[in-house]
Amino acid sequence: MITVTFNGAVNKALAETGAPTSTNNGTSATASDTPWVIEAGDIRSRAGETIDLNSDLIVRGKLILNSVIINVHSSPTKIISIIVEDSGELNIDQSTLQAASLNPPYYFDFIVYGKLEMTNSKIIGLNGDPANPKGGIQIFSDNVDIEKTAISKALSSAIYLYRSGAKINNVEIDGAKYGIYVDSNRLITTPDLAVYSSDISFTPPCPEAGETVQIIAMIHNLGDRNAESSVRFYDGDPHHGGSKLGPDQIILIEGGQTVPVTYSWTAVAGSHNIFVSVDEDQTVREADFANNIASKSIRPFFKVHVQKDDSHPIGGVNVYAFIGAYYTGISGITNSEGNVFLALNEWNHYHFRIDYLEEQYFTYEAIIPGDNSIIETIEHRDVTITFQTIYLTVTTPIGDTPIYLFTENENYLNINSPTNSQGQTVFNLPEKPFKFRGDYLGMQYMSDAKIWTDTSITVQEGQAHVTGPFPFFRRSDNMTIHTHQFSDTGR
Repeated sequence: MITVTFNGAVNKALAETGAPTSTNNGTSATASDTPWVIEAGDIRSRAGETIDLNSDLIVRGKLILNSVIINVHSSPTKIISIIVEDSGELNIDQSTLQAASLNPPYYFDFIVYGKLEMTNSKIIGLNGDPANPKGGIQIFSDNVDIEKTAISKALSSAIYLYRSGAKINNVEIDGAKYGIYVDSNRLITTPDLAVYSSDISFTPPCPEAGETVQIIAMIHNLGDRNAESSVRFYDGDPHHGGSKLGPDQIILIEGGQTVPVTYSWTAVAGSHNIFVSVDEDQTVREADFANNIASKSIRPFFKVHVQKDDSHPIGGVNVYAFIGAYYTGISGITNSEGNVFLALNEWNHYHFRIDYLEEQYFTYEAIIPGDNSIIETIEHRDVTITFQTIYLTVTTPIGDTPIYLFTENENYLNINSPTNSQGQTVFNLPEKPFKFRGDYLGMQYMSDAKIWTDTSITVQEGQAHVTGPFPFFRRSDNMTIHTHQFSDTGR
């Protein structure tokens, strides 16, 4: 018997099939084993009603089941079928279709040739052969959309697709031997969105702080069903105070496919763990949520720029990173542009020591994260050095002679500059005491230590008269006498 508590339109549909009907307020109908055939028309259920199905349900028109329970009374002698024919349309929403008896188990067939839309529903007790995946909801149509539906206690497959164009999303399967199949070809799993550390990359890979970095994450769908979900980027672990980077990015990813998702990040100095999560709110019914988040570290370089002024960088100087009085072990040498890029390991307050011309210069404090660079200006001025001789009151420049630069402790700084024809050369120096040395006729002449003061190195000269007895020469003889000049040390 079929006991239906539907509206009058259902009674009319039943009456048109020749099945006997009740006149009980026009709201119920009974039939024997005659199939219940829905012909043309729009038949709707009333929410909260229960349908006991004792014979096949054949849908040729349109049947809408909303918030109802259908108990399917199969028996040892008859397996009841729900069949949506080519011209039929079955809409099921927030409803339950279940085998009336599961102990002993009497299952039912569900076959779709036409249109099926099913959402937020439960299907319990689908028939099939445990040795063959051809069972469950058997779909011969591409015009099928099943979403947010739970299928349980299926003897073989939960869904068997003879056509692969059906849309099946967020389907939860419990107790089906074969899951979802495509025409004996392969198992179709639920979506499984995944991201791994190896899928996260940075362009450029070693950025400077303040530089724009493209964070690229490859998001996989390891399942076979399409899924739409959100992707989020974080600076730090989102479960432990990480900061979200930008808005959610919504992606539609087909089963078995991988799509890239990109976020443009302005790099901040210091060590960062960039996290990428997909389906963080678990809105997609997935096979595995454990692979939905991954991270990769990046350390944008902190820039220290050393200069004399805005137009004159200082290259080739050592720069050391300190936290308080503690040297971090991080150092570098400035390039020709006066820049050194340091990978700072931890978030802290840093200052930097610059060793230049045997003096130590300390920068002001930089806070990581927060500051991306620091500029240290070491003011310089030109100092002119004059190298000359003097005899009586006459000075003579000593040209084309190197002048050597020394510290006040007379440590040579490996810097020299030749004098011009006027006996002069120019050094551009910071505000520190320096000495200068010129070498002349085998002698070394050192200046006093001076700070930003033009300096002369003057060599005293005089005349030497050579006299003596020359017994082998007459006064009238022409002769040449060779003389040699020595220092007081005999050199």
